[in-house]
Amino acid sequence: MTRFGYLIMIQTGFIDYWGIAERCIPFLWSNKTRMLSKGIQETPLFVTFDPLIKAVNLRLVDLSVFESRGHVGVNLVIMAENRNTTVEDCATVHKIVAPRLNVLYDTREVGIEVSTPGLQRNLKDVYEFTLYGGKRVRIYSTILKGWISGRIESVQENSLTLNDVFVEDTKEQLERKSVEFDEIQKAKLDYRWEDRPHGN
Repeated sequence: MTRFGYLIMIQTGFIDYWGIAERCIPFLWSNKTRMLSKGIQETPLFVTFDPLIKAVNLRLVDLSVFESRGHVGVNLVIMAENRNTTVEDCATVHKIVAPRLNVLYDTREVGIEVSTPGLQRNLKDVYEFTLYGGKRVRIYSTILKGWISGRIESVQENSLTLNDVFVEDTKEQLERKSVEFDEIQKAKLDYRWEDRPHGN
């Protein structure tokens, strides 16, 4: 029988049970060049769980699998739209995914982590921009060679449009700016008190 470890973490990082700290803790990779990934919503597990999670009015933000010495760690990040995500939401998603993962990894021990994005999440895939419409993000542009901050107004196939934009190096303020995904080296949610309400 597969044993499930259940860990819910609200607005925090992840415990490194399966060597995932380098991926999830920014200061461990801040000196590395990492562009955004693309296509997480097309991966098999994401395709399986995304509609099930949508059915309970939640959104799947990220899903990762880490395997080591007979153990499998499955890490899901979820969010509720237009409200704060709760421990109960995480428990609901755990109940949805656990039986299916039990069948999939029948011969191995599985640990499941369900968490929220947090207020300053590092975005990993361009798909995530579609989830945070109206939220403020902070982006490092390889073209500007610096950070810009703005609210997500719209997302296109190869770019996104920000409004209420602030260019940190020049202190320039812009009403609107288009940013190509290919120029984004890093991106994170940029929570500010004055921007409330802000989903987590």
